[in-house]
This record gives sequence, C-alpha cells and structure tokens, in this order.
Amino acid sequence: MSTTRPIVEIVSSEAPCGVTFLLNALVELDVLIFAGEFDVFWRLDGQAAHPNPILQKKFSVWIPSLKERAEFPVRDDTAFYWTHGWPYPQDPARKRILFVRDPRDALYSYYRRLALSTPLNEFLEAPTPPLGTRLLERWALQKLLWQALAIPEQFLLVRFEDIKAQPLEVIRRILAFAGIQRDDDRILHAVAQSQTDRVKKLHDQSLSAVATKRTEIRKGQSYEWKTAPGRADLPLYRRGYILRALHAFGYEVEPAATPAVPAADTTDDKAQGAALAHCWYRRLYGRTLGDNTAATERIMQTLVQCISESRTNACIATQLQTGAGGLTVPTTGRQPAPRGARWISYRTHLVWRMWIFCRLVRITTTIRALSLKLCPGLAQWIDKRVLAFELGRG
Repeated sequence: MSTTRPIVEIVSSEAPCGVTFLLNALVELDVLIFAGEFDVFWRLDGQAAHPNPILQKKFSVWIPSLKERAEFPVRDDTAFYWTHGWPYPQDPARKRILFVRDPRDALYSYYRRLALSTPLNEFLEAPTPPLGTRLLERWALQKLLWQALAIPEQFLLVRFEDIKAQPLEVIRRILAFAGIQRDDDRILHAVAQSQTDRVKKLHDQSLSAVATKRTEIRKGQSYEWKTAPGRADLPLYRRGYILRALHAFGYEVEPAATPAVPAADTTDDKAQGAALAHCWYRRLYGRTLGDNTAATERIMQTLVQCISESRTNACIATQLQTGAGGLTVPTTGRQPAPRGARWISYRTHLVWRMWIFCRLVRITTTIRALSLKLCPGLAQWIDKRVLAFELGRG
C-alpha cells in the first residue's frame, strides 16, 4: 500500500464474527476504512475522500453506511484496514485489533450462512484448507497465531460479545487506541445506525436486487449456543486445541469440558509433530518471512502446540501417520496447483490474488468512467453485473 498515513489493522475470521458492526460504526464516525489498498479504495480530494464506486457497491452490502454518501470528510490521518487473511507478523508502525467471537456461535453461523445439507458435526470435522485440519483447529490456530505475532503494547483484543453488551465503552476504547476522539453522542448514533436489525434489512434489500438466495446476516446474537436447541456439536468444543482458544479469549467453558491432562508426547511423537509443523510452516509462509527468526520461532511454537493437542483427531492423526510429506489439503472443488507452483506459500497466493483484484478494479473503474460519459446504460449494466458476481462468490 502506497499510503503513508497511520494504519490500524482489524484482523478477524471469515466466519461471521460481527466485525461489520464495528466497521459500519467507524464509517458513521467519519473514520476511513479499507480492504486491499488504500489508494484503490479511496480517492482523496483535499479534505474529502471519494470511495471507489465498485468497491463501495461490493462492501456496502455488509457495511450499508458506505453506500449512503459519495463523499466522506477526512477528519483524521488514521485509517482502519481489515482482513480475514492468514496471520503475518505485526508491522511496528501499525497497531492491530484482533476481533473475535465465541466459535460456538461463529462457526454455527458460518454453517447456516452456507446453507449446507451436510450435518453440522460433519461440517466441523471435515478437513479444510490450507492445512487439512478440521474447521475447529483452523479457527483456533488462526486466532492464536494472530495473537502470537502481535506486539503486545500495540495490540488490542475486542470480543463481539463485549461490543454488543457495552458498545459505547468498547468503541470509545477502540478510538482511544487509534488516537481518535469522538463525543459520546456521535458514538451512540453510530451504534444505532449499525444495529443488526437495520443492517440486515438493508442487506436483504441488496441481495434481492441481484436475485440471490444466500443469507449473509442472521441474528447477531451473543451466546446463541446456550439457548439454541439440538446443538449436538457442543461436545466438540470440550477438548483439544479449540479448548485452549476458548480459555485464551476468556470464553466460558463448561465444567465438564475441562479435560484430563494428556499424556506427555514421546520422543517419536515430538519428532513427528516437529516435522509436520515444518511442513505447515512452508505451506503457510514459504520464504516470505526471510530472516525474521523471532516471528518464525513463535509460529513454530504455536503450530507444534496445535499438533500436540490435536493429534487424537482424524485429520491430524492421518497426517502424522503418513509423515510430513503426506500432507494433502482439500481444494473445495478446485483443481490442485500445478507442480511447479507448489512452492509458493499460501499467503503469497492471497497477496497475488489481491494484487490482481486491485488492478482489475482500476481497469473496470476507468471503463465505467468512460461509459458514464458515452453510454450511461452501459455503466449501470457494469455495476449490476459486478455486484452480482461479487455476491455470488461470497
């Protein structure tokens, strides 16, 4: 990103976690937010910022306050960048916010959003990219890696349940963390404009405009798992690595969920775990971290811990039995990468795809600007097709 302005990163899961509540509130408070590249998302004109019309249409489906204006005042230098990507070491020049939601609600909402016919337990225990772990381990590992790679004095943990229960206090704390000041009346108005009922109504209207049947926003309820009937998946959260994540983020754990202390790994177990951790590290990061030995050490410690505490589940047990070289990762229907491209790390793939997306946005924006002058009907057609494509691929 070419911008030199102060950046606060908001990192979260791709599973529904409520981060759009915070993002919409920030927009209402005239704070600039962006995904990808700042200079692609926003065009600055003095003390005004104009959002890219294509990105504005795409993200306003989930952040409706983005759609309500064509121009936003630039009141602060600080901007908020958000991502659902895989963890990377924190830049000392940036602050970082980790936004989490109780996985018993987040993963259940994810399952409901996808509208699958697969049973919930089967969905949670199926191997998932990028490491072939269960979705439970993927959720826990991603969050704990974000935490492990953070700089403590520049890191803030925000829980969905806290911001729903005390929105004024939590948003005030987030703004203070970023060095931004807003009065309480503005914050309360932003909270009212970001409530789930309002956002869901506007969101569903946007979906109906492109005739899609996907349901992206549900209840936005805290601790739904405590009252939802027929939740046969809850015992899965009472053991293994996911239990460590629940403790780490201060979530309630049922007394019956406290497992017995596992037997210490044997020498062979440790060797197998270390080999598999090295394989995971290469898949996730390749050579992208270079000489950052401190980050590499923290990543390896977290990966080894995940493997050690999850070796009894089938996904990781199979990888340990077949050896590190036997790691196979589901591609969710896609063909595996060509042999010559397998050395590229998972994060490198994400960065490359985002770079291509930003270039395409610039090209499409140029075409749209010309279309507005020459053929307004063509511009409207382009907008509708781009929005339908983005919503369709989720």
